[in-house]
Amino acid sequence: MTTQRFPPASDKQVNMAGSVPLQMSTLANLRSSDQGSRLPAAKSVDISNYDIGGFGEEAQWYIRKALQDPTSLGKQDLCQVFNVLMWRAMEEPDYARTGAQLCHAIIQAEVEKEQYDCVPTRVFQSHLRLKLLEQEMEAETLHEQSVSAWVGFVRFLCLCYHVIRVRDSPLMTMVDSVFNCLSLLALPGPLKNEMQVDCLYNLLVQMGPSLDQTVPDKMEDLFALLRDRFLSFKTPPLARHRLLQLIELRSGGWQMEPGIQDYYSRSGKELRG
Repeated sequence: MTTQRFPPASDKQVNMAGSVPLQMSTLANLRSSDQGSRLPAAKSVDISNYDIGGFGEEAQWYIRKALQDPTSLGKQDLCQVFNVLMWRAMEEPDYARTGAQLCHAIIQAEVEKEQYDCVPTRVFQSHLRLKLLEQEMEAETLHEQSVSAWVGFVRFLCLCYHVIRVRDSPLMTMVDSVFNCLSLLALPGPLKNEMQVDCLYNLLVQMGPSLDQTVPDKMEDLFALLRDRFLSFKTPPLARHRLLQLIELRSGGWQMEPGIQDYYSRSGKELRG
């Protein structure tokens, strides 16, 4: 199975690469059926925990090489590995966690190799930050073209921050982007869309405890916004239900009694019809 481009929400074609052309290198060709010849096999590397089966053979080969030794790839190809992982998450939002885990593994390999470099560059990590910023700046356009792609991007960006650790520390330069995206999901328009409401809820359930520890002031600001949205009668019932659940969950130290959790589960199903 090869990845398919996500369907645009309008008649406009979605350029998954943002400002980067889709054919920067041969790695952008994800269809194994298009391969004219097989590249030399990379050395054995255990990637059984990662789903890369949706990519063509060439892309899989580059991903394996990046996991094993990022410095063995040219800068352009290594950057394209990240682009492909991000595009996959935008096509399939559920792939965002796997993509973030792959990015973490590649960055760990990059950090391990840098001890042998006179001037460490961390090409993959630097490109990750730059490309996510570029795509974030196109948030409005991406949202107009495809809500699904926008949700996939937000999940991928936030989970990259949540999953990636460099010497046991998160990429703190991504904090502002994380809260910008979460705040965008809490705007009146997105709160009318079930997919975006679920994205906001699920991300905060996953990331809330760690964000409260690392950036409590930003969490206070975000939850002040969520409380305002909850109190607004313009907010749809399902979104108000999810927001109240988040507010109660955080007030309880990110834990909730089973009985209360069951109530929210039952009432949420009723609201969804």
